[in-house]
Amino acid sequence: MDKGSSRRFPFSIFEKKSKSPQNALLTPLPIAPEPQFGTSSSSSLSTVVAESEAGLSPSNSEYRPPSGVGFSQAKSILSVIASLGAGSISIPGLHVAGQIALEIVNIAETAKANKVNCKDIATQCFHLTSVVSIGARNLGAEADSLFVKNIQTFVIDLQEIHRIVGILAGRKQRGIYYHARDDAVHIERCREMLTRCTERLQVKLQLQEHSDLQQIKAVVEWLKANQPPVTRSLIPDKYVNPKIYHSSGLNAQMLYRLEPSLPPHPPPAHFFGRGDILREAVKAILSEEGINISIFGPGGMGKTSLSLAILDNATVTERFNYNRFFVSCEAITNAISLVDEILRCMGYRKSVPNKDDDRMIPLYNCFGSRGPLILVLDNLETTWVASGKDHEVLKIIERITHSKAVTLIVTMRGNLFPDLAWYPLFSTDGLPSLNAESARQVYLAIAPVPDEQISLLDELLMELGYVPLAINLTAHVGCSQSPLVLLKRWKKEKTRFLQKDGGSDRLRSIDVSIEVSLKVFQIKDELLRFFAFLACLTDGIYDWENSLENMAPDFPNVYDFVQTLQSGSLIHIHDSGRLRILSPVRLYIKDHYGELCKQDMIKLEDYYLNSIKEATEDGIPEKAKFLIQDSKNIMEIFEGALQDHPSQSLVQMSYRYSKFLYSKYQYNVEFADEFVIACQRLKLGDLLPHVIVHAGDVHLKAYLYVKAIKLYNEAVSLFKAQSDEVNTAQCFGLLAFASQRMYHYLESTKFYKAAYEISAKLNDGCGMGQCLKGLGNVLEMTEDYAGALEKLEAAHQIFDKEQYDLGKVQCVQGLGEVYCKLRDYSASKEQLEAAYKFYVTLDDQLGMAQCLQNLGNVLSLMGDHAGAMEKLESAYQLLGAINEQLGQAKCLQTQGYVLRISGEYTASIEKLDAALKVFEKTGSCEGMAQCLENMGHMLRANGKYEDARKKTNEAYELYSGLGNKAGKAECLLNLAYVYIVTISTQFFSRSN
Repeated sequence: MDKGSSRRFPFSIFEKKSKSPQNALLTPLPIAPEPQFGTSSSSSLSTVVAESEAGLSPSNSEYRPPSGVGFSQAKSILSVIASLGAGSISIPGLHVAGQIALEIVNIAETAKANKVNCKDIATQCFHLTSVVSIGARNLGAEADSLFVKNIQTFVIDLQEIHRIVGILAGRKQRGIYYHARDDAVHIERCREMLTRCTERLQVKLQLQEHSDLQQIKAVVEWLKANQPPVTRSLIPDKYVNPKIYHSSGLNAQMLYRLEPSLPPHPPPAHFFGRGDILREAVKAILSEEGINISIFGPGGMGKTSLSLAILDNATVTERFNYNRFFVSCEAITNAISLVDEILRCMGYRKSVPNKDDDRMIPLYNCFGSRGPLILVLDNLETTWVASGKDHEVLKIIERITHSKAVTLIVTMRGNLFPDLAWYPLFSTDGLPSLNAESARQVYLAIAPVPDEQISLLDELLMELGYVPLAINLTAHVGCSQSPLVLLKRWKKEKTRFLQKDGGSDRLRSIDVSIEVSLKVFQIKDELLRFFAFLACLTDGIYDWENSLENMAPDFPNVYDFVQTLQSGSLIHIHDSGRLRILSPVRLYIKDHYGELCKQDMIKLEDYYLNSIKEATEDGIPEKAKFLIQDSKNIMEIFEGALQDHPSQSLVQMSYRYSKFLYSKYQYNVEFADEFVIACQRLKLGDLLPHVIVHAGDVHLKAYLYVKAIKLYNEAVSLFKAQSDEVNTAQCFGLLAFASQRMYHYLESTKFYKAAYEISAKLNDGCGMGQCLKGLGNVLEMTEDYAGALEKLEAAHQIFDKEQYDLGKVQCVQGLGEVYCKLRDYSASKEQLEAAYKFYVTLDDQLGMAQCLQNLGNVLSLMGDHAGAMEKLESAYQLLGAINEQLGQAKCLQTQGYVLRISGEYTASIEKLDAALKVFEKTGSCEGMAQCLENMGHMLRANGKYEDARKKTNEAYELYSGLGNKAGKAECLLNLAYVYIVTISTQFFSRSN
């Protein structure tokens, strides 16, 4: 073709060189990426454009600016932008932006100080201003008020950058060093402003245009200008993709309406715990062309994040390149809007035809023109449910799913998907919560937490139900507040503090997210009342298929309601079989709509009261099982009732229920405190001391010894006032046992003797035997083994006379423990084995576990380490089944000791460390001291002398507080070894 021909093709595609730098701005091609100022200006701008076309890359890849653009070329382009802003493109502020950017480049060119930083800032200003001009020209009259406002904000930022660059460039040599720190702050501020402008104006999309689309646009621009017949022969083969041009059936007018497509949203910043699901999705996408994937579940579970992670996956990016599209359906309520939004995201700018038959034509053309693509329809439930499952919406989704060129990913709250073939990524309950470890990773990625507060963080995350959105929002609050404060706020404010940046949308507020779900799935009236009823049941509903109708008799359609709430993923069936609501959702519904079901909760109280009566009086096994399984709900509802409308029958049933649970190794301190307070308010004098004694038992079981002793003393006063000597003696025995647990052996002995005197006065043989047995235990603790044997044998004789089997076996167990202390291991083993067999006949799990634990200790001392570990593990499992934490800690401690004498120091320290944490929780100073002492020995054996010294010193302090001379002596001996080895090592080091 003649070079002088008026039908000359656009230079950036069909020519190697160009003499006019302004042409780059006036063509529809993308502006050159960031120039490197200060390099040779001899290179033509067409080279830069060619480099930019060859080097277009996704936003997450490293950007490398082309070489060869000098200051003069940059200033020429900015001059053109300034003139366009003032004339042909009438957008307020664009003209000024071009002028200010031009001045910034002028300052950078003549800078004598901070040259590199000034040039870098000027480069970014030039690049951003250039691309903004392209966006403004493409929008033209369609530019909305927000775009214009962002341009004006951009001008304000440029003025501030101009001021800063002027200061940086004008520094004298000495001032550069003097103001280095301030200048670094100024430079960072400039970069932040430019980054903010980039995000506001969404100008990155100009760098992500598909190379095929750029070529098509350039050709069409040339065709429009020259008006030739649209024939295939006019366009050279190497510049046109035949698959795009022929198979799509596009004409010049259609091609001209295609604009650069919007890039996918950025991938989630903190993405943990979904690796398996992500890999499964990617594997499915790569293995089958045109697959359709559904991601569904409750709001806030991370469905959007998962879909964006799939789009951003390296393999998916390589497969689909720029043909990755993300469409948010939150505001779309009909078929026309859905098609229009898909086309807009794919770069189609003309409105969708109104006729049904024509509506899909532009969509098909876009699909055909791009080749294989992946499309995400996010939050499609708004469109699908809000449209009433419109046939037209279904038809559009159905046609998209039938296109082999399109891989479709749909995210939805709930599981009301259009009835099509979907690839299942997970179970019917939808996207699950995170596991504990992943939840912690998400939080720590946003807000660091000191090691000593990790346990509080774990408690907080468990309270949040491991829901990703709740964790993300809490972590942002946690940037300035500790997990301890957040836990307090959670208990007080519930979901109200779970928001970010004002919480105006579903991604910034958990409350907004929940309300969206209620609106979309039309949860209102009776259904909302039923949902509030379920939200009042903290632990979900056990055996809901059989019990729900009886628990909620005023709801005639409970199973229909359950199905509706399940379809919106607002409730789910837990692995335990319980009907549950996610913690943040449950608390929000309870706080905001709990009043709707107040009468239903009163009827539920009656149902629970009848169940307690049937279990405790009538002995119905099914009811007993129900009361154990639903204990958390029952106690919470009774606590509320005792506060709101206490009555004598309610206090009596609460007391009876708590005793029933105590017999099954379950207890709750708050529940016990609540019915004690209610009993005092109602002045139930005859019942009150018995209620207080039981509350003391509960506190004792929970290792709250001080509160237990306080309650027992209060009960003693009340029983004495009633001249009830039998119960007074029992309270003295309980005070003795609690004091023994606190290592107050003198106090314990005093109480046992007082109880013994009353029992002897009343001729109560069993009471006298219990006191003697308790005194024997105290004497064993104080290392008076002869005295301990005497008391235990005397107690055994009394129990034998009274035919009290449990007392007899407890004495046998105590004798076995004393023989072990006397190092008569054979006698100890014999007594403990006999006691174990007796406990088995009584089905006493605690006694069985204690005997196994002591047998493990004896076997380890006899050298049978394997046998010892076996007994200890069996004891640990039994104690766990009855929630006996202190016993479990002792098992771990003994296992650590066995591993230590076996030479397995690392495993031993792990066991002892685990035991130490439980001892700390239960307040066992003796257990803590013993663990620390053993850890000190092993650390010394491993050559970790400083750590050994610290642990041993801690153990010594604890032994001193307990008055344990033997323990103190062991610690001093270990410290002496550590000191000798340390001094010797230092001496030989200096000698060498």
